[in-house]
Amino acid sequence: MLVKFSLPHLAHSLLMLGVFAILSIGANAQITTLNDPSASGVGYKGTYVNSIDGTTAVGYYYDTNGVNHGFSYNTVTGMYTTIDNPSAPYNAGYGTNLRGITGTTIIGDYVAIGNFAQAFLYNTVTSKFTPVAYPAATTNTLNSISNHGGTVVTGISGNEVVGSYEDSSGVMHGYLYNILSATYQSFDDPLASASYGGTDAYGIDGSNVVGIYVDSKNTIHGYLYDTMTSTFTTLDDPLGGYTFASAISGSNITGFYRNSSGVDRGFIYNTQTKTYTPLDLGIYTEAFGISGNTVVGDYADSSGNVHGFIDTIATPEPGNMALLMGLGLTGLGLLTRRRLRHS
Repeated sequence: MLVKFSLPHLAHSLLMLGVFAILSIGANAQITTLNDPSASGVGYKGTYVNSIDGTTAVGYYYDTNGVNHGFSYNTVTGMYTTIDNPSAPYNAGYGTNLRGITGTTIIGDYVAIGNFAQAFLYNTVTSKFTPVAYPAATTNTLNSISNHGGTVVTGISGNEVVGSYEDSSGVMHGYLYNILSATYQSFDDPLASASYGGTDAYGIDGSNVVGIYVDSKNTIHGYLYDTMTSTFTTLDDPLGGYTFASAISGSNITGFYRNSSGVDRGFIYNTQTKTYTPLDLGIYTEAFGISGNTVVGDYADSSGNVHGFIDTIATPEPGNMALLMGLGLTGLGLLTRRRLRHS
């Protein structure tokens, strides 16, 4: 099923939330809702979109048995194609997650027997799966954040892949993997606490990596890591307690924050203007991928059913962005004075 609606249809309800001035910058944008026809479509057993490159989006869906399957979606033809790693133990209830795409290379992972993550590369031309496993990754389940050991891949840019692995002490670390040289490089945000989880890497564009770290107070922050200068910049959405930086494209970072009610809300952060633009489509919204001015992710409707989305954002001028952000925050302030989940 494919449902399309224009952003202005959301404007009236969002105006009541004091954020119309912010979202009006994308008034010419169009949002496409994705529902894989093989997905159960009930509750969390829906469709999740993680990445997009050109006319191809990738993600995963849950079938009626609660098993997840990878898929690709062609934005021109509207066709869905299931992509399952044959090594995934589907009879044990574990399936394939597709995390990212660039050109003919798709990255993903699955939970192997023993409850550890196994990452892979998939070539869309040869249909070949190639395992990716950080040498120091444990296959034991030690980390309560990841819920499994092993290696996951979450972002790709050219021949560079980023992801996370869990070490033998249960601490998460980010890593870079070069496809051509088959070499790994581990990294950690200096503010990350080994006691509460460590560092996860989610997205990459050129020399810039984004992800999350958990600090010594057990609070989750987003970060931007410049691999050329080896500098980390913390990213905290001012509207949320926890911030997840999921993907980056040029000067735009997308992700989501978790508010005081435990509800996830999407955002786009511009590194030049230092502004956060909310992205809300349902009772929760999680933005996981971005390419140019196109954002992908998932949201839950009023019935709690999960859908994927593709959102083409109209890019504002930096000066207008700052002005509209100020107007939006004014609206939020008025709302706060009037009326002072998903995890």
